[in-house]
Amino acid sequence: MTEKEKVIQNYMTSLNISRIEAESLYLDDQEDYIDEAGEVMEKNASTMKSMYAHAEKKPKKKATKERKVDNIKLDMLQTVAAALEDEYDIDVTIEKEVNLHFTVDGVDFSMKLTRHRKK
Repeated sequence: MTEKEKVIQNYMTSLNISRIEAESLYLDDQEDYIDEAGEVMEKNASTMKSMYAHAEKKPKKKATKERKVDNIKLDMLQTVAAALEDEYDIDVTIEKEVNLHFTVDGVDFSMKLTRHRKK
């Protein structure tokens, strides 16, 4: 018994239909038939793809968020920088209110100050 015959027999027993109906059902299952509604949907889908494919991309504006300067950290770093300059005669640069950069005997160093927020 071929695979086709097995499927038809299965349709006949499970669906309780005649052989002619089972063969018709088997043929319908084997076809890639698209009715009129399916053709309309396929046509619309193909035009939608082309609409989006040719859309011009506008450059997005980047939001400019104003940074808030943490004055407590800035004061602390300025105090440490002044102490290093006065006591050890080291040239210190401050990056924003976050980092101190300095060089000792040709070796570069940086110190980062982090403020821990309450959770």
